[in-house]
Amino acid sequence: MNLVQERFLVTGATGFVGACLVRKLASLGCEVHALVRPGADRWRLEGLAGKLHWHVSDLTDSERLGEIVSSVAPTAIYHFATHGAYPHQTDADQIILTGVFGTWNLLKACAAVDYKLFVNIGSSSEYGNKEFAMRETDPLAPRITPAFLEYAQARDLHIKEAVVDGREDDTAVAERSLRTFPAVRREDVVEIHFGDSHVGAWGAINE
Repeated sequence: MNLVQERFLVTGATGFVGACLVRKLASLGCEVHALVRPGADRWRLEGLAGKLHWHVSDLTDSERLGEIVSSVAPTAIYHFATHGAYPHQTDADQIILTGVFGTWNLLKACAAVDYKLFVNIGSSSEYGNKEFAMRETDPLAPRITPAFLEYAQARDLHIKEAVVDGREDDTAVAERSLRTFPAVRREDVVEIHFGDSHVGAWGAINE
């Protein structure tokens, strides 16, 4: 599959991980659409003028979000946007509104377009505090609000499949959650592919 024939929509594109993906896709010549919140600092994506399409919306604004997704008609969506990742982001209401309801709004908007891939990004915090090396098969035990939020986002995907799509499996499109880790060994890194094309690599567990 030729990546330059796809349209990528990346939420949270100005964040640390989101910006890395955007830069990689732009370097490959892909059509990249960055969805950012109003007032977002774009310094991580400086120097990409002419290689990136900007779209401004809060995930809680379902009407505006729907308009953007409809106009872009992405074939692949990477959902990095969140609130609560930084120590100063402690407003529990805003964390839930952005992560749970914002993710739900994005899924509903994407249900109206013919996409091939939806990737939701979580983190190792969903497994809770461990005294041993985590494994993919470990039960999820989020102990803090942001971690619970990531868990809820992953559940949004399954609810959307049944309620919005009316299906019980994931054969029609690929919808997955990746849990990122801050530091990993090389053998723990997951290579990300879209069709036959390599997109990048992250320390992650594929749900």
